[in-house]
Amino acid sequence: MDAMDHDPEPATTTVAPPRVSGWLTIAGLLVQGLLGLFTVFYVWTVSRAYVDYDLAGQEVYFQADGSELPTWFVDLGHVIDITAVLAFLSTAIVFLVWFTRAHSTAASLPGRVPAVSRGMVVGAFFIPFYNLYGPYKAAVDIWRMSDPDQEGAPARSYPFVTVWWVAYIARGFADRALMSTENIEMTSLVVVTALEVVSVALAVLFVRRTTLRLFAGTSSAPTSF
Repeated sequence: MDAMDHDPEPATTTVAPPRVSGWLTIAGLLVQGLLGLFTVFYVWTVSRAYVDYDLAGQEVYFQADGSELPTWFVDLGHVIDITAVLAFLSTAIVFLVWFTRAHSTAASLPGRVPAVSRGMVVGAFFIPFYNLYGPYKAAVDIWRMSDPDQEGAPARSYPFVTVWWVAYIARGFADRALMSTENIEMTSLVVVTALEVVSVALAVLFVRRTTLRLFAGTSSAPTSF
């Protein structure tokens, strides 16, 4: 055997891009955004109504024009609350699945070197205080490695990811501040909902663009996503 002969290096297996979890994440985010908008409409409608009592002592809501609000509409608030919680939890789960898979796919592309360990990609979301920055760092890592023109270049400025994460954090703080107040003002609700819509829209773009970049990097890009 020639002295220069050596065993070939093992081929790197490219992880398939997370298409299904990407679609589910986008669907969940859109549902959350629509629920936020409907909540504004619901609260605005109910807040403009006045309460009276029927002969049985039951509350009856009337609109400014004297027409009665249907009981099912008034009770819809409980359904909205439950649906919002379920939508948030289900979307959070599929997003974490997508986030982890996206990082694995990006890290498996040729020449990519991850700056965030696989365990911290998800773990960062559950560490108090660090979860304000850790997930952003992982998102930047995914965005950087998924860029087909960068070949895993060192991190630089990524304004799109930064704007999305700032909107997400701002929406979270605003939502908690709103929930801590006894009397929710309409203006405050509109501001929180506006932040939610912006963060949802940016999150949808982040998931969609990243997934398309990953498909491009694995030479299996779909025509649309």
